[in-house]
Amino acid sequence: MSPTSPPPDRPPHRTVLELSRSQPVTRLESAHPEPVCAEDLVALEAPLELRVDGETLAVLMRTPGCDEELAVGWLRAEGVLERPDDLLGLEREGGRIAATLGAA
Repeated sequence: MSPTSPPPDRPPHRTVLELSRSQPVTRLESAHPEPVCAEDLVALEAPLELRVDGETLAVLMRTPGCDEELAVGWLRAEGVLERPDDLLGLEREGGRIAATLGAA
């Protein structure tokens, strides 16, 4: 495994084009008095349900990718996880991350 390749259990990083889609937009610019219709790239956004010990705790909107890291970081930032040992397991199923916590 090279230093730039992901670990075998991780999907490769995706490019900006893979994480965005073309969307028709109308631009209003102070230099032009008339609206301009064009295409622009917008970031993809999708819900991620975060479950802890079988209960839905939150639904996070995110650009897909690195969902496990997002879930663990969010749990830590919200005070759900105090120590790494608090997290016994993490399972992913589609747009859902299920965390199993140890006894506090």
